[in-house]
Amino acid sequence: MNSDRTWETVALILGYSRATAAREAARRYALRERLPWPPPGSRPRGRARTDLARARQAYELAATTKMAWREIASELGYSQAHQGRAALMMARRYAARAGRPWPIGPNSA
Repeated sequence: MNSDRTWETVALILGYSRATAAREAARRYALRERLPWPPPGSRPRGRARTDLARARQAYELAATTKMAWREIASELGYSQAHQGRAALMMARRYAARAGRPWPIGPNSA
């Protein structure tokens, strides 16, 4: 997808009533056809951009420090309700999307 196009524009062009419907249809198609998701060159916007930045930070902290996932979660402002699980899951997703090694560092045990 051209990174200058928004999902609202794609929805309008393809006749979807909402941007979320167009995005979900595109995601399902990519998964079914084993295509990369999100599309190469696409840029996260809004909350997704913030989540990606925190996921990258969680990954880097785990890879370069001896901090426990609970400490990483606290450092990055993740909810304490899951005691570090959110930070671990976001870092794992970041690694998969960015082609980075997983498991990583002292937290891999």
